[in-house]
Amino acid sequence: MKIQALDKNKHNRKQFDCDVVPLNKYLQQTAKQHDDVDLSRCFVLTQDDACILGFYSLSVCHIKWDELPEKHQKKYPKNGITGVLIARLAVDKQHQRKGYGGDLLMDAIHKIITSGVDVPHPVIIVDAKDEQAKAFYLQFGFEEIAPSSNRLYIPTQHARNMIEQV
Repeated sequence: MKIQALDKNKHNRKQFDCDVVPLNKYLQQTAKQHDDVDLSRCFVLTQDDACILGFYSLSVCHIKWDELPEKHQKKYPKNGITGVLIARLAVDKQHQRKGYGGDLLMDAIHKIITSGVDVPHPVIIVDAKDEQAKAFYLQFGFEEIAPSSNRLYIPTQHARNMIEQV
């Protein structure tokens, strides 16, 4: 198995089904278009270079200063900061509950940290689609931006420390 950039000529996007229609549609119809215009990058977990077991996408996002948790506001400028958004992450329903979601998340964080050597970004953001997704990210050290929020974050330094321990 390997994680690689989505290649519409090599990867079978039509067979992917994670039971969440917007995520399926994104992979099948939108991911390559976003890649072509530099809105996001999509990476897929494959078993045989064609069958997609899971995917995630990365993009840049802006976080307003007043959206930051109070404990972090003093560190950053009042005009806000730029972070990296793990915009989508999904595993095909036939391959769920096998740890692939964690593998995809760790790969995404590793790519973000590696890119941060040249282009710094102080936080990694995720927008959990529901409570189950939120619980998934919380177990990896993400925190709510605000109480009862589905927008979660982890400081890049914390993520770097987590990757070094793995």
